[in-house]
Amino acid sequence: MGIILGLASRLYQMGLLKVPGMFDKIKTIPWYYKSLIPMLLVIPIGLFLPVTLGSGSRVILNISHVMPSLTFLLILLVVRFVFAMISYGAGVAGGFFMPILAVGALIGAIVGNVLYSAHLLDFSFVNNLIIFSMAAYFAGISKAPFTAIMLITELVGSMRNFMPLAFVVLVAYLVVDLTNGAPIYESLAERLATFKQLPIFKGRNEQIQIPVYAQSLVEDQQVRRIEWPKDSILATIRRGSHEIVPSGDTLIIAGDLLIFTVFSDNSGKIRTKLIALTQLLTENG
Repeated sequence: MGIILGLASRLYQMGLLKVPGMFDKIKTIPWYYKSLIPMLLVIPIGLFLPVTLGSGSRVILNISHVMPSLTFLLILLVVRFVFAMISYGAGVAGGFFMPILAVGALIGAIVGNVLYSAHLLDFSFVNNLIIFSMAAYFAGISKAPFTAIMLITELVGSMRNFMPLAFVVLVAYLVVDLTNGAPIYESLAERLATFKQLPIFKGRNEQIQIPVYAQSLVEDQQVRRIEWPKDSILATIRRGSHEIVPSGDTLIIAGDLLIFTVFSDNSGKIRTKLIALTQLLTENG
């Protein structure tokens, strides 16, 4: 269960960081109208699955008292996970803490349901798995295992399950660490700080992807030490299969793919200047 929660935590981290970029690619809808997407989607959800609305506390309380069917639990999990991604991508996130605990509780309930159906676990222990899952899922996403352990222990009001809870939390944390997961709050804060530096562009923006060549002007340089073209901002560095939200201290290396947000009207001139910075020094003259 710790491995499952670790992988689910990493998937949640990746989703939160990638979905806003997917929404940015929707050019037919102005950014200030994209919040209508989750607003319209919540109508059928509210009609057919009202229990999923809100922070998630109702979901946690309901599944801890009455165990729904495995199919219904899977539907709840998919709806809450996907809708959280859509809401954040559209810029109308409804918080992280309780939604994270709700998804964690659903994962624990699903694991408990499967084990109970296979006669591998007594029904009285399913609630324990729900508690462990909330703590481990939160720990994996936030990469704050001791905070998660103490927080959930305080919420439950008992130290009786402290050791198994801590064990599941640490396994989930280790899985996220091995898959190169970063604390989601820090990643989102860095992304927010990056976009706060964006100039106020009047008109449309677009993304430009520029590869970094060996022996170029930017190779082995910190982001803060490079004089980037006006009306451009380095939003993401793609390094192999990983995406890095750059800070001033981030070191650029050969092989990186730099992703810029630029003012559309000047994109041609900006691209030329960026290529001059990232191509071979011999080609730069």
